[in-house]
This record gives sequence, structure tokens and C-alpha cells, in this order.
Amino acid sequence: MRNAWYLFLTCLISVSVLGATPVLGGSQDQKAAGASSGQRYGKELTDAKLVPVQEVFEHPESYQGKTIQLEGTILEVCQKQGCWLTLGSGDKHLMVDMSDHTFFVPKDSSGRHVVVEGLLVMEPMSKEEIEHRASEGAATLKQGDKHLSPKLSFDAKGVVISSK
Repeated sequence: MRNAWYLFLTCLISVSVLGATPVLGGSQDQKAAGASSGQRYGKELTDAKLVPVQEVFEHPESYQGKTIQLEGTILEVCQKQGCWLTLGSGDKHLMVDMSDHTFFVPKDSSGRHVVVEGLLVMEPMSKEEIEHRASEGAATLKQGDKHLSPKLSFDAKGVVISSK
């Protein structure tokens, strides 16, 4: 009877400890932390790979046509509708479009942490597109920001902006 009691107690403690500990991998921990506490816009984020923005700039062909997640700081937001934002991470900046204008983000989101999920687009912006975005508040385009890629952009299907 005593052995049964110890076995029961050991099982109870094991279940309590294991049940309270999330089982996630390295980058998944970061993804969960970044995307779990905030306001979602567009589609719900999936378990797509979280890729550093620097990596996307160094090897864009590796990510073209693949659903990925990026995270960073919102530098600018479209001041007409909230249909695009500029994502910054270190010295790299990327234009992020809200997929076909199917959703919008708050115009006052600059400076907040964001996780975006979607597809990398390897297509240069036309002069007209640059002028159009500059008219909507893209100061980085007006100033010819050397950190913003005119050849890469991101088509976001889902966005989570931190609540901080």
C-alpha cells in the first residue's frame, strides 16, 4: 500500500510539472512570445517559420513564394487607410502591404512591435508606386532611405501588433 501511495504521489507531481511547462522549440518560443500578446489583423497566424529580416535581405530567393513570419518594429504606417506599414529590424526596413487591402492596421501603430505573416515579393516598386506611398506618409521613400529595399516587399496575410 505504501508503494502505491508513493507511485501515485510521483505521478501527480510529474503530471503537474509537465503540464505547467510548455513544450516549444527555440524559435517557436520567440514566435509565441511575439504573437500571443497583441491585437490581430487579417488572418490568424500559423506555425510558419519565423525568419530574421536580415536573412530575408541576404537570401530573398530562399523565401520567395513561401509563407513566413517576420518580426520587428513598425516604423511607418499608411496615414490614409493603414493598408501598409514599414517594418524595421536593425538597419533593414521592409515595406509590408496588407494583402489586397482586405484588412488594415491602426494608423497610430508606429513604434510598436509587430509579427507579420505572408509572402515575400521580389518585384521593384515603380516610380508611381513610390510617389503614391510617399503621399500616404512614407517619409522613408521620400528621403530615399538607404535601409529600405525598393526591390523587396511583403504581402501580409496576418499581422499581430503588440499591445504595449
